Amino acid sequence: KKEELEKMSCDGNLGIVKRNRAKAELATLQNQDSLPLRAAKIQNEAALKKLTRAANATGKAAKDAEVALVNAERAEKDAIQAKKEALETGKAAEAIIPVAKEACDGVQVVLNEVLREKKAGKGTIFYIERELQEAKQFLPKSKFAIARQKTMKILKEALPEGEDPNAFIAGICA
Repeated sequence: KKEELEKMSCDGNLGIVKRNRAKAELATLQNQDSLPLRAAKIQNEAALKKLTRAANATGKAAKDAEVALVNAERAEKDAIQAKKEALETGKAAEAIIPVAKEACDGVQVVLNEVLREKKAGKGTIFYIERELQEAKQFLPKSKFAIARQKTMKILKEALPEGEDPNAFIAGICA
């Protein structure tokens, strides 16, 4: 429309009224406030920035969710493996219980026999019994062997002459 008005205002074939009216309209158009258009552009750019930020945040959240999913799957696998190991350990412990019970029963029989025959004092036997039980329960086999040797020395002192401490120990550690 601006171009038309410029042509009309410069056209000598038109009357003076039409030319002046075109000049006035052209001046009005040029002086008109373009604020709504600028405001719309600014709002459009702001909305575009918001959408871009939201898209970036969404992308980051999606990546974080994927990482969390992978970590959760890994944790689930680890938990399943730990459960299997715990069950196997429990079964192994249950299998050893009868053996340990049998060994304790053997120790009790030997101790009762020693007490009946009064080969050694009750206090000595009590401590020997206690040390052997703790050693057998908590020590590895190599350290249990060392504890057994110490117990042999103590038994040699506690048992009367002629008694074999090996027979006593064999009954406890069977």
